[in-house]
Amino acid sequence: MNQIITIIVLVAGIFVVMAVIGRRYAHGLRNAPSPAAIAVHARRQNRANRIFYILHKEILKNALKRSHKNHGAYPSDLKELISDGLLAAIPARPGGGTWNYDSFHGKIH
Repeated sequence: MNQIITIIVLVAGIFVVMAVIGRRYAHGLRNAPSPAAIAVHARRQNRANRIFYILHKEILKNALKRSHKNHGAYPSDLKELISDGLLAAIPARPGGGTWNYDSFHGKIH
């Protein structure tokens, strides 16, 4: 009978220790962002990237129009917009990569 009581006490002690460790672990997880919060952040980041893409593309398009108006032709390279003084720097493409530029039609992709 004493052995059964000892086993029950040991098992109960193990459950108590697991519960305390579990609470501490769960408390640490409460401070971590939830999957829903991570998804919201990702959607906001994608929306911001789209907005910056449109903004930077419009900046380039306007500079290309001014260059075409000044010179009668589109520049052969986007870097010519800097040397002409129309831009201080080529706007970065959100998400990385480089701009695809058609110098014949003056189109940015």
